[in-house]
Amino acid sequence: MEGILSDQSSLDCYDICDCGNLLYSANTQCVACGAVVGYDALAQVVTSFSTDVSSGHWLATNPKLAGRAFRPCSQRVSACNCNWMLDESIVGESCISCQLTLTIPQLDVQDNARLWGKTEIAKRRVLAQLLRLRLPFSRMDLVAIPLGFKFMASLPGEFVLTGHEAGVITLNISEADDSEREAMRERMGEKYRSLAGHIRHELGHYYWDLLSQDQAWIEGFRTHFGDERIDYSSALQNHHQAGAPTSWPLNHISAYASCHPWEDWAETFGYFLHLEEGLSLARHFGLESNDLHLAVSRFSTASLPASAEQYNNVEFLADVNRWVRLSLFINELAEGLGHAHPSPFILNVATVAKLWYVQRSLDKLRAGR
Repeated sequence: MEGILSDQSSLDCYDICDCGNLLYSANTQCVACGAVVGYDALAQVVTSFSTDVSSGHWLATNPKLAGRAFRPCSQRVSACNCNWMLDESIVGESCISCQLTLTIPQLDVQDNARLWGKTEIAKRRVLAQLLRLRLPFSRMDLVAIPLGFKFMASLPGEFVLTGHEAGVITLNISEADDSEREAMRERMGEKYRSLAGHIRHELGHYYWDLLSQDQAWIEGFRTHFGDERIDYSSALQNHHQAGAPTSWPLNHISAYASCHPWEDWAETFGYFLHLEEGLSLARHFGLESNDLHLAVSRFSTASLPASAEQYNNVEFLADVNRWVRLSLFINELAEGLGHAHPSPFILNVATVAKLWYVQRSLDKLRAGR
C-alpha cells in the first residue's frame, strides 16, 4: 500500500517567479516584480506568466509548462479573485474549481464579496489537494454524485447551516469572518475550526455517499466506525444536550466524532486530509521531521486492525509517525509566536486504525471500484 502522501506530492522544485521570488498558492501577482501569477491544476504548479502580444495567450515562465498556452479563469476579475488557469485547448470560461460553485451570496450586501472570496480561496486549496490525491469528484470523473458548492449568507430569521446533501456542500460565509468563526468555536467548545476544515469534513460525507454504494465497504465501515443505521437525529440531539462521553479521546479524533458513526467518519476523513496536506507542504519546502529533536512514541503494526496484515503498511505508518512529530513542532512554534495550535488533535490506536481505513477507502476511490 502507498503511504498517506500521494505519489505527486513530492514536487521537483519550489514555485518560483521568473524574478526568483517565492510564489504561494493564492497569489495572483508576484509581490516582488508585479508579474501576473496563476495556478495550473493539471501540473499542480503556481507560476508567473507573460502575455504573448500577437495571440493574447498567457505563457508560463515555469519550464515544466513550456509549450502550453493558457488563459485566466473568468472569475479572476470578480470578488472570487480566482488564480486558476485554463489550458487554451479547454472549452469554457471557468476553471475546474469555479465550475463547482453553484450558488454565491448577494455581492451587493456589505462584506459578502470579501467573505465569499475567502471561502473560494479555501475551496481551491482543498480541491487542489483532491486533484493531487487523484480523487474523483466531477462529472468528468464519471462519479455517480458530482460535487457542488453553495456559498450563502444568513438572512434575518433564516440561518444558513453548513452541511452536505446529495453531493452539494453548503457553507455559511460567516465562517470566513475570523471573529465570527472564533466566537462560534468558543460557543461550540471546539479546539479547531477553519474554512478548509469545514470543507474537508463535508467532503467526508460526500465520499461516504460514493463509497457506501458498495456493501462490502459498508461492512468494513461498521467494523471501524460503528453502525450508521442508529437514529442520527436522536444521536445528534443527545450529543448537544449531554455532551461527548468522557472516554471520547481514547476512541475518536474529536468530541463531535463520538456522536454518530457518520460524524466519526467525516471527522476522521477531514483529519486525514488535514494530515496529508501538512505532510505534503512540509516535504514541498524540505522540512524533514526526522531532523526534529522530538522523542515521541511511534505507532506500529500493533495499532492496525487484523485485516491490515495482508497489506504493506510501512509507508502508511511512517507518514503517521512523521506527522506526529511535525504537528508537535508546528503547535509549539505557533504557541511560541502567540497563536493557537493549528493542529490540536491527539492520535491514539483507535484513530490510527480508522485513518488506515480511510487510506484504504481512498485507494478504492482512485481505483474506481
